[in-house]
Amino acid sequence: MRMNVPRLPFSSGRLAIIALGLMTASVLAPVMARADCGEDLGVLMKKRLADVAVLNQITKSHGGKLEPTSACPKLRSLAAAEGEVVAYMTKNKDWCSIPDDLIGKMTESRARTAGIAAKACDFAVKIKKMQEQQAQSVQQQQQQQALKLPTGPL
Repeated sequence: MRMNVPRLPFSSGRLAIIALGLMTASVLAPVMARADCGEDLGVLMKKRLADVAVLNQITKSHGGKLEPTSACPKLRSLAAAEGEVVAYMTKNKDWCSIPDDLIGKMTESRARTAGIAAKACDFAVKIKKMQEQQAQSVQQQQQQQALKLPTGPL
C-alpha cells in the first residue's frame, strides 16, 4: 500500500538554499543595519563638522576670538545639527547599538553649543543696538552743526 504524501512546492535543494539564505540574512542584518547607521550618522556629522569649520575660520580671522555677530547664525546652525544627531542617536539607539554614554556626551555638547549660541546672539543684538545708537548720535550731531546760524556782524 502506497501512501499519498503531499508534495511540497519546493524541492529539498531549494529548501536548503532558502534556509541558507535566511541564516545568512539573520547574520548580515545587524551588520547591514550598522552600515546604514554609519552612513546616516556620517551625513549628520558632516553637516556638524562643516559648521565647526566655519566657526574656526571666524575665530581665526578675528585673532583667535569668536566674533558674535558673524558667529551667531553658525552657532545656531551647529546647535541644530547637533540636535539632529542626538535625535537620530536616541531614536535608533537599539538598532544601531549606540551606547548611552555616547548619547549623553552628544546631548551635553548640544546643550553647551546652544548656550554659547544664545550668549553670542544676545551679545550680537546688543552690539547692533549700540551701533545704531552711535549712528543716530553722529547723525544728530551733523544735523545740529548744519543748523547753526552764522554769528557776528551781518
